[in-house]
Amino acid sequence: MLPVTEKEEPYVLEYTLARSADGTILQHERYENEEAIARHLALTADGQMMWGESTELTDIRFVGPPSEKFRTENALEPIASWWDRYQCINR
Repeated sequence: MLPVTEKEEPYVLEYTLARSADGTILQHERYENEEAIARHLALTADGQMMWGESTELTDIRFVGPPSEKFRTENALEPIASWWDRYQCINR
């Protein structure tokens, strides 16, 4: 997915994979808006399916003011949590 995202998705602001000593992978993604998330998921659907089949998703955190529609479509209970930004420094 990274080559596709890097080449074809300018609306993906950040896409980072990090690995801990025990092999756990942290995937951090940041998008322009909700539409950008939907576009990314549609474009990378095949890769998402392969990634999902080979990993166990244990935690997902959505940060920002999501719409009610977005919350409903992405209700990944019990692993999803919703966060509102209240302080931020952007440089």
